[in-house]
Amino acid sequence: MKQMAKKDVSIQIRTIVLPKMNSWLAYLTATILTLVLLLGVTRFYAVDLAIPFDYFGDSLFYMVVIKGLVNNEWSLFSVPQSTHLGAPFGFTLHDAPHTGDSSLMFLIVKGISFFFKDYFKVYNCYFLFTFFLTTYSSIYAFRYYRVSYKIAVVFSILYSFLPYHFMRFLGHGNLSLYALIPLIVLILLWIWSRRPIFFRRADGKYILDVKNHKSIFAIVVLTIASMTNIYYNLFFCFFALMAGISAGIYRKSFRHLQVSFILIAIVGSTVLLNYAPYIKYRIDQGTNIEALNRSIMEAEVFSLKIAQLFLPVDDHRVSLLAKIKNEYNTNPLINENSYAVLGIFGSMGLSFLLINFLFLRRRHKTIHDKLGLLTICAILFATIGGFSSLFALLVISTFRCYNRISIFIGFFSFMPLVLALNKYQKKIPILANYAVLAAVLLIGIFDQTTPNFEFTRDYPARKEEFISDRQFIKEIEKAAPKNALIFQFPAIGFPETTADVYNLVEYNLAKGYLHSDTLNWTYGSVSGRFPLFWYKSMAESAVAPLLYNLSIAEFAGIYIDRDGFSDNAEKLELELSQHLSKQPLISMNKKLSYFDMTAYRDGVLQGLSKEKISKLRELTLYPTQEIWEGDFSTLEKLVKESWRWCGKSGRLTLVNHSNHTRTQRLYMEFPPVQPDPFEIVIQGKDFLNKVQVSDRLETYERTVTLGPKEKIVIEFTSHAPPLDIPTEPRSLVFAVFNFSDSVALSGDHMTVR
Repeated sequence: MKQMAKKDVSIQIRTIVLPKMNSWLAYLTATILTLVLLLGVTRFYAVDLAIPFDYFGDSLFYMVVIKGLVNNEWSLFSVPQSTHLGAPFGFTLHDAPHTGDSSLMFLIVKGISFFFKDYFKVYNCYFLFTFFLTTYSSIYAFRYYRVSYKIAVVFSILYSFLPYHFMRFLGHGNLSLYALIPLIVLILLWIWSRRPIFFRRADGKYILDVKNHKSIFAIVVLTIASMTNIYYNLFFCFFALMAGISAGIYRKSFRHLQVSFILIAIVGSTVLLNYAPYIKYRIDQGTNIEALNRSIMEAEVFSLKIAQLFLPVDDHRVSLLAKIKNEYNTNPLINENSYAVLGIFGSMGLSFLLINFLFLRRRHKTIHDKLGLLTICAILFATIGGFSSLFALLVISTFRCYNRISIFIGFFSFMPLVLALNKYQKKIPILANYAVLAAVLLIGIFDQTTPNFEFTRDYPARKEEFISDRQFIKEIEKAAPKNALIFQFPAIGFPETTADVYNLVEYNLAKGYLHSDTLNWTYGSVSGRFPLFWYKSMAESAVAPLLYNLSIAEFAGIYIDRDGFSDNAEKLELELSQHLSKQPLISMNKKLSYFDMTAYRDGVLQGLSKEKISKLRELTLYPTQEIWEGDFSTLEKLVKESWRWCGKSGRLTLVNHSNHTRTQRLYMEFPPVQPDPFEIVIQGKDFLNKVQVSDRLETYERTVTLGPKEKIVIEFTSHAPPLDIPTEPRSLVFAVFNFSDSVALSGDHMTVR
């Protein structure tokens, strides 16, 4: 028995307990060192914590959600929502489950908000706090293998200060919270234990036992971990399956494979619970294919490159290493996978694990063998063209950024170095011991961090823009009534929808909400749902009908981000100035403008009865939605004409979002696009019409009735041959010109499209 225990060092039973009193000194030392190094690396002492460390892109998304949480617009463990975004319909993230895997992050944020009410400061403090959490959990994991505190502290800090942490930053706030990974790795290694987790032996057979310390630890840790980023949970399930198969073969026991299934079930069920509100919404409202639609190709684009694990961090402090990395970055498919840098010590550990697994391993008898297996599996799965591509092709394409597995590989790679130093430390004099560890820490931090991680790097420009935005929004608050509706240009969806909007940075339109306490903003409508259809329909209108409709909808002003226009919004602002007879407010940095339209609105509403205004408002807020599908192409326009091409068949779906029956008059034109006469069949629920098109433009009109919340489908079909246009990839058979619909209102018709 003694010989067996000696050979299988990884199955020694450890008692999981809270740190003893004499260990608190180590945690205090780790806290001080982490704080000192954070001060040195980021220089956060030199910036105002009330100004976000990052005021750009994805960081703004998380600030939107955090503001809502801090201000109690939504509660923990629910779906983020707000009445101040997506006006006048409101904002909800049911269609974009970015936050279904962020419950632990929000729990921490909520705790910090008891000390600071400024949500910008709260988010900054959250990011700093993740370094301490990662250090503490790593110490605990290393200590489980009886590593000395001083070694555990040094490598825990190095793991916390991996480039991955800084480069995820505020833009990927829930990815910065990887503090549970060291504890997760412990659970993965336990799968190989002689006695399976969740079981004990009685009367010669295994029976279920969830009361032992490992079982309780695994259940608690995995339940908490399931409230962190979905990628970390996916990777854990993958590793658990691989470890279960390996342990089952090594131990010749199905129970070890069964353990991995139990672990996966714990994570899967808790993740499913976190996402339950989002799933229910999709069942009730239907799947929204336009919101966060991922393609199979993206699994290739955002996967891992092995070279990036070994290469230095971007803009390394050593110019030669920086030059090498910059040269590599000229290769294709360089994106966030560039964050997968392990540093000099992580690379050493990874090299050892690979060499040991390929040439020296002894059938999983040592912890190095097991870590080597997990590392090889990670690389085979996550590398570009690896098994993750098959997973995206055959199972689900929602996941794409498989490079994020690198943070697991990072912890695997530090383990052999930690164990090796721990083994030989007693052979080194105490002073030399501390000198070696100090050198490891300083060299590691020097290698893993760059001046780009300093929060002072672009601080003057960031502060100037932040103050300009804040002052500008406060001016709008003074000009507009409390709870006023503000229409924002350009009209774009939420989230991740700023492609082809000139110089507009993603989520920049959220700044109005972030700096405002009393206003409601149109930005925040999710792609693929009616509110965004309404938002874009209004924005595409000519200025005169736009101002009329916004007045009916009781909007108080128009906010313009000039970066969203090729001409810096000069044409739009000129037309608005002419119609409103006033000049706009301009922000300090000249990027934003605002038109107060309260006087214009009051003029439009003057003389109208409350009943008339109510009916007009419903028509304005709930126009009949048109959805062109099938072979219909996107809308094309000239100054006075618009058209859609279609192949052999297409369909138009009309949706009445109001609570009243609506009679809709449809008008369209069919030009003679074919060389010979042809026929178009138009069929609805209770009608079938045939339009003969020969050598002149044919018009078609039809009145349809839609009940409350009803939708009807109108099919268009033609058996004419596609036009022979060599340079045109589409199949073009006929075109619908100048489509419009109008709705009856007290004997009149008001055009809404």
